Amino acid sequence: MATLFVVGLLELGVWQPLEQLTYNWLFRFRGPLVWDRRVVIVAIDEPSLRQLGRFPLSRKYYTSLIKQLTQAEASVVVLDVVFSEPTPEDRSLAAAIAQHGRVLLAQAWIGQSQFLPPTPTLQKAAIAIGHVFNRPDTDGVTRQVEPDLQGNLGLGIAASQVYSLVQEPVSMPRLDRPLWINWVGPAQQVPSTHLLMC
Repeated sequence: MATLFVVGLLELGVWQPLEQLTYNWLFRFRGPLVWDRRVVIVAIDEPSLRQLGRFPLSRKYYTSLIKQLTQAEASVVVLDVVFSEPTPEDRSLAAAIAQHGRVLLAQAWIGQSQFLPPTPTLQKAAIAIGHVFNRPDTDGVTRQVEPDLQGNLGLGIAASQVYSLVQEPVSMPRLDRPLWINWVGPAQQVPSTHLLMC
């Protein structure tokens, strides 16, 4: 009877808030980890949007950014922006992507079974494409990611594979089940850099 009762509560999701609180508490108790110096995040923040304008930003800014990262010899560049609508600036952006040679692009997941990929011009120039499907828990925190959706790797997994090709091998987890996220720490503590995109 007790087993049936507990299983019934599991099916109803009664334990989920407790699991979420435990997950959050464990990360707070552990404290932040040291950020991997091989990873640099260039975010489009509110000051950038005030300077450059609202979304969608002109692709000339991304072209400029990739050119700067090419000069800085960045081993892999991942653009977590979905470029699904063609623009006249696609050709110059594709040329910058091809010149770098190791740029990954994002594709969105729409509806129940369809991907929204980058434009064909940009897709052809990129070394790989990865999905950015995100399913947060009921409290708004994302704790797991799908490494593979219908044969399409997640953007982070694809980036790790490309990095393994050009730098040092990255050990990969099993990709046949959702991956738990090991949050490094609060986003406010991530080292940041400012690049002039003009």
